[in-house]
Amino acid sequence: MKIGQRNLDFVKVVPMGERNSANMMAGQFQILYKYVETRWGRMLLAATEIGLCYAGFVSSEEKVALEDMKRRFANFDIQEGWGRWQQLALGFLEADDDIEEPVCLHLKGTVFQLGVWKELLQIPAGKTVSYKDIAIALHCPRAYRAVGTAVGCNPVSVLIPCHRVLRQDGGMGGYHWGLVYKRRLLDAENIR
Repeated sequence: MKIGQRNLDFVKVVPMGERNSANMMAGQFQILYKYVETRWGRMLLAATEIGLCYAGFVSSEEKVALEDMKRRFANFDIQEGWGRWQQLALGFLEADDDIEEPVCLHLKGTVFQLGVWKELLQIPAGKTVSYKDIAIALHCPRAYRAVGTAVGCNPVSVLIPCHRVLRQDGGMGGYHWGLVYKRRLLDAENIR
């Protein structure tokens, strides 16, 4: 990815359903998952037939990442496997140049979470914003804590660039997969 480009240029978002309840979605999709090595570290990539639904770093044991993914998709048919969307996502994660085909993200979240995640896709590579900036962009200027919670629930690391969100004072804030990974991602984009 080139500095200044947005992840929105490389991904397409498809919500899993308007209500997104686990009971409504359970059994409708099979999720395939596989562990892969990337330039930033080991990751778990998972996808439905519609798109990538999870990309998380393996910060300790593989089973911890798998349990996180399974918790997010309780009652889904989850099996080890590899498919087209995981392959495209890995290509995105490893690409230094343009990719030929966008990665479809099949996201499960509330309307507010989906709004926050779509806003994250607008942040250009090499730039950062604050939680408050996201809240303002969503026309909810006082909802910066809710924005922080939604950012922390992002199921697709790197492709939805939640690492580009910092505290208002410029501090790192948090990162679901650990600050070591957030720092690696920021360093890769020359963000100090």
